[in-house]
Amino acid sequence: MASTVASIIFESCTFTALNDAWAWDGQDWEYIPALSESLIITNPNIVFSPTFQQPVLYNYKQLLGWSNHQWQAVEAGQMPPGRFGSWLAADPQSGPMLLFGVDNNIQRNDTWLFDGSTWKEMHPDLTPGPRDAYVMFYDRTRDSFIVYGGISTYALDDMWEYVLP
Repeated sequence: MASTVASIIFESCTFTALNDAWAWDGQDWEYIPALSESLIITNPNIVFSPTFQQPVLYNYKQLLGWSNHQWQAVEAGQMPPGRFGSWLAADPQSGPMLLFGVDNNIQRNDTWLFDGSTWKEMHPDLTPGPRDAYVMFYDRTRDSFIVYGGISTYALDDMWEYVLP
């Protein structure tokens, strides 16, 4: 029986941090110039917050809101410990937001809930293991937050559901 040897060639890649914004109006993309040069967004997952009536994202130690073609800090009480690369998900109708995990290559599995005025660390009985490169979203049909996949020491193919207490 002959064996087949497969080789994978990786091309040299250079990663560039981008500092641009684009708006979609349902038909076309529009480039939005003049973002702050000092703003470095580490995980640009954006959710609509009914509490703040604008798109928001969690970036390191702050919540940023998109208004007048720029990201501006939004007052959201005492923030969870700073982290890079975490995912934020929101219920776009009633407003609670959930923050889960990662801190700049330190995989965490802590869960934080923002109720519209304060952040509270949650301690569910079952929690996804620490991971990065996952996706999290709010599922309106199930009225819950979903965490899917990611990478720990290997690729993960699991799905977790968090139902608000």
